[in-house]
Amino acid sequence: MTLTYSSQWKGFRWDVERVINDLFTFSENVAAQWVNDLDVVPWFPENAEREAWLQQGNGYLWVHRVGGELNIETSPGVDEAVVQMAALTKSRDDSNELLEFVASVLCAFGKGGGYVHRSKAHRSGTSTTFMRVPGEVVGPQFIPDRFRDARLIPAQWEIHVDLPRGLPDYRDQLGLEW
Repeated sequence: MTLTYSSQWKGFRWDVERVINDLFTFSENVAAQWVNDLDVVPWFPENAEREAWLQQGNGYLWVHRVGGELNIETSPGVDEAVVQMAALTKSRDDSNELLEFVASVLCAFGKGGGYVHRSKAHRSGTSTTFMRVPGEVVGPQFIPDRFRDARLIPAQWEIHVDLPRGLPDYRDQLGLEW
């Protein structure tokens, strides 16, 4: 059995974790051209695979949505996400440098925002995402209860991602009364 949707449904919000992945790994984004050998992951692979990757001088950026809201009353069309990111490389110093690189890119988006090119178009056909980054919520910190490795440096960011342009009015399509 395959999960299918009506052709009337054109999708809804972007997956903010994948937006960040594309920002740093999809070559149409300048930030992805500024860093090599970075794997953006929702969770780290098993120890042996992870250590082999790190010992080659590569790095991981762990990206996970931890909160936020799609506030349709005050910011229609904007997903206001809180995203935890963590840098992991072969040394704590290198992890800090990777997180500083990430911070410099995110701060460049600021409240004015900018477009992120997507490696895969949205169901609606849109292939760019407008993103704003109001700022860091919790700066670099060490949280030993989640992942015990002194090389890991996490931080939380507030990231606002606009809904894809051209979505239908689902309220009307669902026949809901005003």
